[in-house]
Amino acid sequence: MRLTTLAAAAVVSALAVPAFAEDLQFTLINNASQPLTNLYISLPEADAWGDDILGVDVLGVGETATVTITDGADVCAYDLQFVMENEAMVEGTADLCETNQFTLTD
Repeated sequence: MRLTTLAAAAVVSALAVPAFAEDLQFTLINNASQPLTNLYISLPEADAWGDDILGVDVLGVGETATVTITDGADVCAYDLQFVMENEAMVEGTADLCETNQFTLTD
């Protein structure tokens, strides 16, 4: 099993950010039947997805990665878009302050 560290510069809100905002970090586990080829994270009110966090990397089946969101926003809920190798997409919103682990499944 490979452990990868990924940094995400998610879309920053136009609102002022308090000085106590910290980076969010969570472990992403790919328990889906397909490798994960793209991961996009944005604030729920954003009109567009941020950059692909994985870049040229692929998170294989059964692999884990540490994802760090370094946008400086003082929020917990983020929209997530996962794109699998077969081009299937899964989207949803997760409260990343309540968990330090996110498991992707079919």
